[in-house]
Amino acid sequence: MAILTLFSADLDDPSLSQPAVAACLNLGERSRAIQFARPELTRRFVAGRVVMRHVLGRMLGNRPADVSITYNAWGKPIVVGGPFFNLSHAGPNALFAVDEDAAVGVDVECNDPAAQLEWFDIALSSRERLSLDPERIDPAALLRLWVRKEAVAKAVGRGLSLTPGSLDLGWRAVDTQTWYDIEICVDGLSETLALIDHSCRDIVALARVGAPPSRIVREPFSPVLDASSLAR
Repeated sequence: MAILTLFSADLDDPSLSQPAVAACLNLGERSRAIQFARPELTRRFVAGRVVMRHVLGRMLGNRPADVSITYNAWGKPIVVGGPFFNLSHAGPNALFAVDEDAAVGVDVECNDPAAQLEWFDIALSSRERLSLDPERIDPAALLRLWVRKEAVAKAVGRGLSLTPGSLDLGWRAVDTQTWYDIEICVDGLSETLALIDHSCRDIVALARVGAPPSRIVREPFSPVLDASSLAR
């Protein structure tokens, strides 16, 4: 049974940046953390990596510090042999998607009523731009299209090499109950993914390479603080 688990976390939760918990980060992650310009960005990066390592550690039966996270050619973090995972956050609100059977992508944005077309013009395909009525711009629809495209790009793991404007998804109505199939072209090859809007206070989309999962399980994240889970 293919299950996609979606963990939610507050990256400003102080328990995620406790030294004993954050000790699971490796040297590269710690070096990257201190490069952020603002303390809250450093804290949220650390917290995101804590979420990632603790969840993967539970699934793999390893301590969080022992999870071997590498990166593909486009910078997407992966665990060789699975499980598949993806992290997204809007401010402190984070979602971490994990699937044992297929690559996944998740994207979340705050519902900003001030969103303007100019922010997203480069992300629109030619067809999407032509079908848009400039006199009736819906900020939520713009954000919805953006998170859908980001989720798809993250699922296929191609980073900025797959530009949002090259993805033609159209202005589909919001549906948090039904997965729908989309076809995209990557390096001249057709790729099939399943895409769904997710019900949340923010605007969220989930994408999965291939067929939809049998179900989505939503769980709040909390770190495991027993001695076996902590870095020595």
